[in-house]
Amino acid sequence: MTAIDTFADLLRTLDENPPLREALAVRILPPEVLELPQRLDNLAADMQRHAEQHAQANARQFAAQERRAEQHGQDNARQFAAQERRAEQHEQANKEQFAALTAQVAANTQQIAANTEQIAANTEQIAANTQQIKDLDLKVEDYQQSNERHFRQIENTLQYLKAGHARNSALRSAASLARRMGLRRVRNLTEDDLLDMTYGADTADLSANVLDSFHLADLVMETTDAAGETCYIAVEISFTADDRDTSRALRNAALLTRFTGKAARAAVAGIYQDNRIQPQIESGEVVWHRLRRDELEVE
Repeated sequence: MTAIDTFADLLRTLDENPPLREALAVRILPPEVLELPQRLDNLAADMQRHAEQHAQANARQFAAQERRAEQHGQDNARQFAAQERRAEQHEQANKEQFAALTAQVAANTQQIAANTEQIAANTEQIAANTQQIKDLDLKVEDYQQSNERHFRQIENTLQYLKAGHARNSALRSAASLARRMGLRRVRNLTEDDLLDMTYGADTADLSANVLDSFHLADLVMETTDAAGETCYIAVEISFTADDRDTSRALRNAALLTRFTGKAARAAVAGIYQDNRIQPQIESGEVVWHRLRRDELEVE
């Protein structure tokens, strides 16, 4: 048996004698250390088994994923085919719609051209009608102006005729007017009588127009009252008596008194009277003599 004197001799002896080494290990090592190789082998076997199981699970998952991917690819292919069909249908519909729009645009363009020609023709016709209307307006305006002049001439003539008829009626009823005023008519003074009345009188303060109006008075009557005293009546005659007539009658009555020294009264005669002279009539300042319509009729 080999002598073991040193620790190196022990290590060499253990290296050269494996059974001895194992026996020594059993004696000096705890069971957990001795069981460690077996446990490592078991762990390796378990790990190998788990690895194989994991590989198989991965293979199954991969196969499932591959099947799902294939199914997804098929679904995508079907969806793409359906989308492609819809795109083709949409493109065809767009082509048909574009063709219809193109045809409509062409038709509209033709209609616009026709409308433009019609508008041009209508514009020319409107211009011609406008000129005709202007010419007609000028003719109507000339006609209206001519009618207005004609109507004014007729109106002026009628005014003269009405005034003449009213004067004739007043002259015929002069005695009646004097009677209404409590006087008796002696005579109607003529223009010469009135001119003689102012001849030689002081008229420096009277205008020529006032004197002419006095000489051309519508009617001046010489009358006598109940006592036989001379009295004059200055009458202004109009179809419609107004304040201008009352002013003339009052002025002429005052001039008669001035030139003769006799009493004189003012009166107006007509078919109608202006409402503005009513206060003078009601106060007795001016006598109102209404002419009868039948007296205006021409015999």
